[in-house]
Amino acid sequence: RALAEKVYDGTRRLAETVSLLLDAARLETGTISVSLETVDAVSVAERVVATLEGEIRAKRLALETHFDERLREFTTDGRFLDTILSNLLSNAVKYTREGGRVVVSAEEVPEGGARFRVEDSGIGIPQEMQAYIFTKLFRTDEARAMDPKGRGIGLYVVEKMVKLLGGSVACASEEGKGARFT
Repeated sequence: RALAEKVYDGTRRLAETVSLLLDAARLETGTISVSLETVDAVSVAERVVATLEGEIRAKRLALETHFDERLREFTTDGRFLDTILSNLLSNAVKYTREGGRVVVSAEEVPEGGARFRVEDSGIGIPQEMQAYIFTKLFRTDEARAMDPKGRGIGLYVVEKMVKLLGGSVACASEEGKGARFT
């Protein structure tokens, strides 16, 4: 059973890496297109959370979710939304130490659209490195130490997809105290 779990985890990680690399290549070449549709953004967020429940439980993380029910019918690219939230939440879980806290929220904003937020009590990002976090292949020293297998592609893809959707992504972080991506 343990061997099967390792094989499954390795296969899942490889598939995620290939998918991210393909997305990055398509974003760079302009061959990826936005496909707007009405999606249940709350269900997408809940599904992303569910895929990481095992890791959240294993690290004994306190998870809080706050989803605006008005986002049950939201116009966006569902695949992009899934990729964006998956990357942000995966990073929050990965870089939060055992017993820490992760918060995922989504709210409708008055000017139209939505604001998604992923916040954690993890390792944070040094101030001098924050300008580079959306750069392809960039990883902080602390991130490399915690996860030597990391790719440094996720936040790059997140920023490009958010921009294609007409939005923006920002990070507020303090080293040793966590990060908040909005």
